[in-house]
Amino acid sequence: MLHDPVGTENALWDSLSTCYSLIAAELRLRLRQHYAMTLPRYEAMAVLSRYEDGLPMGELSRCLMVSNGNITGITDRLVADGLVSRLSVPNDRRTHFIKLTRKGRDSFNRISDSYNSWLEELLDGISAKQSKDLERLLQVVRTSVNKRSLVEP
Repeated sequence: MLHDPVGTENALWDSLSTCYSLIAAELRLRLRQHYAMTLPRYEAMAVLSRYEDGLPMGELSRCLMVSNGNITGITDRLVADGLVSRLSVPNDRRTHFIKLTRKGRDSFNRISDSYNSWLEELLDGISAKQSKDLERLLQVVRTSVNKRSLVEP
């Protein structure tokens, strides 16, 4: 069987990529308009919201799948806005823990209510069953990619 270079895999990737781009662009716009917030900063706060004691910067970088340099810039801005604190680790000058401040947690909770409403609105045309089916299928894709990926998860 010959492999069609513009076959189903390319069509699937195009659909996944297009859907992600459309949703992310809309979320970026709404976050900027309503909260003067960027999507990467919101995503960093979302990860940190799950860790009461914070995370090392390197771990936050891995969770978001971005470089340490990107995390440094995102963190610098969040620190400047008083939304996170950066704590040095005793006896390890290279490691810093990042933790949501009270202001950051309150801000995240307020923004996430809107964010979740926006996602609900944007994905309104998908039934609960379709959503569960799609999530299951995307988990299959994630597992397949992780098995073959050279990038550490």
